[in-house]
Amino acid sequence: RSVSRGLGDVYKRQLQGDLLRLFPFAVFCENQGYCTRSPRVCQPRFSGKIPLSGGKNVDEAAASAYNKEKSPALSPFEAPQKERYMKQIILTGDRPTGRLHVGHYVGSLKERVALQNSGKFDEIYIMIADAQALTDNADNPEKVRQNILEVALDYLSCGLDPAQSTLFIQSQVPELCELAFYYMNLVTVARLQRNPTVKAEIQLRGFAEGNEEEGSQRQGIPVGFFTYPISQASDITAFKATTVPVGEDQEPMIEQTREIVHKFNSVYGETLVMPGILLPDNAACLRLPG
Repeated sequence: RSVSRGLGDVYKRQLQGDLLRLFPFAVFCENQGYCTRSPRVCQPRFSGKIPLSGGKNVDEAAASAYNKEKSPALSPFEAPQKERYMKQIILTGDRPTGRLHVGHYVGSLKERVALQNSGKFDEIYIMIADAQALTDNADNPEKVRQNILEVALDYLSCGLDPAQSTLFIQSQVPELCELAFYYMNLVTVARLQRNPTVKAEIQLRGFAEGNEEEGSQRQGIPVGFFTYPISQASDITAFKATTVPVGEDQEPMIEQTREIVHKFNSVYGETLVMPGILLPDNAACLRLPG
């Protein structure tokens, strides 16, 4: 019996070691045993103790010292998850409302090719945003449809390589619209109205603030156009983008995306990646389309 008990203890310690190697950030919950959730998430059940040999519990400090001595890199209390490598991912794109021009090339396309060839990014996604283009071209869908191929050809001619960058059409990924729908519950109308880019775009497109046309202005503001920042947030977060190359005028849009990410993570747990903005080096290009 003593031999069996000794073998059982050995096996138990070996199992605990294997578990910690498989899940370096595992913690011990009194109700669930080992799990991979962080102490912050498991706080209501987290005991602050971890069982060692013989089934005895020791306090967190002792457990930390023990694990640090035995396996420094695998200590569940000393190795935060944020130190794990995070893929560097870019998401950018254009609305297919016309042929791309020299402004696009100088302001964004040339930089995209440079980023693609830099080797600094694990994944690069270039989106042809046809669904977003419909927000102010719903009365002329053929214009958007015809320009999808034109924009794709411009991408290829500028040096974007499908072997290195993923080129895709927004409407062919319906989950993006679904995600935007859920994000709408995290943003208020007042917050969208305060977005300076939305204000500028409404004026640029000639949408009337009221429901009726006023002179040369178009009738009302389409809801889809008004919620453009939310759609953009779904595009960025769906691909877990860490970097979004844009012009300076798009900074408020990225800031709104960051607000959505923060709100979502605070409510549902750490899920979405917080994106960063990449502005052009050339100050003259800061306000060109990105």
